[in-house]
Amino acid sequence: ERVSGRRRFEASAIRRLVLINVCTQAGFSLEECLVLLTDRAGNRARSRHLGDRKLTEIDEQIRRLEGAKQLIKAGLACRCETLEECSCQADLNGMLPSPLPQ
Repeated sequence: ERVSGRRRFEASAIRRLVLINVCTQAGFSLEECLVLLTDRAGNRARSRHLGDRKLTEIDEQIRRLEGAKQLIKAGLACRCETLEECSCQADLNGMLPSPLPQ
């Protein structure tokens, strides 16, 4: 509908766009958003499956980012002349692959 040459949307359309935005910000694809918004099955099994999978992905991302954070902190604390010649590697608490490639 247009009012004074401007397009007007119903509240339900705006709500749907907000929900899509929230879902995409949480990392869901547009295809997954469609499932989340239209899943009307009894216990919403498809939506729950997508949610469980996304939580697993987020947990893995958090784990990797925490590792990256620790590596950066260790690198900033390192006083060696270069990282390649670093003798502080023992302080990295198993964050680097072992054995390190030569």
